[in-house]
Amino acid sequence: MKRELAAGLLLLTLVGGAIYNIIYVTRLVADIGACLESSERAISAGEAEKAVQDADKALEKWLGAERYTHIFVRHSEIDATSDAFYELLQDLSAGEYEGIDRAYARLNYHLSSIATMEQISLGSIM
Repeated sequence: MKRELAAGLLLLTLVGGAIYNIIYVTRLVADIGACLESSERAISAGEAEKAVQDADKALEKWLGAERYTHIFVRHSEIDATSDAFYELLQDLSAGEYEGIDRAYARLNYHLSSIATMEQISLGSIM
């Protein structure tokens, strides 16, 4: 009976951890996405300095989550997302705004991919 109880508690802990993981990554991506959306609106309005500040804020949130991402997210996704961040910031800092919408889209794609990969689906369970 004790083994069954321990197994049940372990299973509940794993399910709880999975749910927490999904909530955490969803919030992280939403917070970063809000900063990027603000940055993109600023660049569209011609406010380059605010756009850089908001993109920097998004990068700070991304880098601040390293303890989480380096454990739960594949390293190839971390690298691709970080590269997309730095390319966007380089374009913003250099004043190269032609095609900047594609840089935002690329970064948002990587972030949404990370969130999507953490979602539970029938395929991820089987």
